[in-house]
Amino acid sequence: MKTVLMDKMNNALQYLNTCLAEREELLRFMAVAVLTRRNLFILGLPGQAKSDAIRRFRSCFEDMNFFGYQLTRETDEEKLFGRLDLASIVPGGVSNSVLRETPSYQSAVAELEQLYNMYEAEEDDAKRSVLLARIKAAAGSVSTLREALSMLHSGRPSILTAGKIPQAHLVLLDEIFKANDNALNSLLTALNERIYTNEGEEIPIATISFFAASNEMPNLHNPEDKVYAPLLDRFDLKIVTEYIRDKFARQQILHDKISCSDVSRTPEHITLDELQQMQREVSEVEVPEAIRDMMDEILCEMRKEKLPISDRKFFGFYPIAQALAWLNGKESVTSDEIRALTPYLWSVQSDIPKIEQILKDACMDGVAEKIEDFRAQLNEAYSSFLADSQTDKTRALLKFRECLVQLYKSCLEFRTSLSTASAQAAVDALIEEMEDKSRQAHSATNLTYITLPELEQLQSQMP
Repeated sequence: MKTVLMDKMNNALQYLNTCLAEREELLRFMAVAVLTRRNLFILGLPGQAKSDAIRRFRSCFEDMNFFGYQLTRETDEEKLFGRLDLASIVPGGVSNSVLRETPSYQSAVAELEQLYNMYEAEEDDAKRSVLLARIKAAAGSVSTLREALSMLHSGRPSILTAGKIPQAHLVLLDEIFKANDNALNSLLTALNERIYTNEGEEIPIATISFFAASNEMPNLHNPEDKVYAPLLDRFDLKIVTEYIRDKFARQQILHDKISCSDVSRTPEHITLDELQQMQREVSEVEVPEAIRDMMDEILCEMRKEKLPISDRKFFGFYPIAQALAWLNGKESVTSDEIRALTPYLWSVQSDIPKIEQILKDACMDGVAEKIEDFRAQLNEAYSSFLADSQTDKTRALLKFRECLVQLYKSCLEFRTSLSTASAQAAVDALIEEMEDKSRQAHSATNLTYITLPELEQLQSQMP
């Protein structure tokens, strides 16, 4: 399902990948985050271009308000969400935000300002007198409207949110775990429900996604760090970055920085309206029943391995998979997208290899090819038996038995490397095919049929 908007997003990602080396996964999941209105956490050592990647990603959008802040122990709620507007609590006063959001008042102020500028520029005294009278009338209108607004909103505390989180579409919280408990607690509701509390009143915020970055990860097994668990739970997507490994990639980025060669390559900006349309297209991507069954199996396998995964995490997988499929130009989610869900599923960094293996097995990465290889060996051995049995059926069967046992042992060894029931079932089905071939071969001779486990045991006892 390739669309114009999908191409536009992928063009932006392609451009960003020319500016940042070895950040394909990070950039892709930044796109997934804004396409699904989810939050993204980035773990990486200093100097890995985490903040640079976020700011470059934001630059691909038009009219996207951005708020970025490096948190410290001194960071308070005012620095994140704004401070109390004193004018809103002064008797007879009115909040600046109320004044800004009242069209009639703003129109009256604009008219007053225009008349005053005309008055300053006019040199004719008679005309200045006329303008002065009009200015007095306009000032009266402004004063009247301000007084009316004061009566309507007097005593209602208000927060000045300009340039803060409530008005930002994209938020960067750098070094998030260095913040104090009060600052972190103030973020929880905003991260989860996209609201903040303004003097007891819950106010919706404009934020599409929160991006957080840190050089360190709290150890949730440590009682002192468990306070961070609710915070981390709000970040559905987690990416680990590394220093650039490839020499050519490092040299290319260095060349671009020296020559400033990336300045003119900025792609066409994505508007907020286009982003909303992209989100609608993502929601229309089909999630087949087979994919839902596969994810249920992954859930069970992760729990069997004692890997943390909640029902909420399970139920929330499909928008992420839909976004990945949409970026891949697909009309429905496939195992390719499920295979890529590690950044969505891990909570503890040390669990990443286990989760990747579970996804690999569930998606049958390499399993189908290996089974087909075993099947080809089986068919070749059976064809040889049929040919050899034309001259000596007993000798042909004994040779075929030997091949079957070796193939059977290889299948069992391969099966032990698989962690999911579906992959193991595929191997079991092949073993049953081997049994069928063995029965057919035995029926063509006078030798008694023996199962593969029995054949293996018999062969192991032979000198």
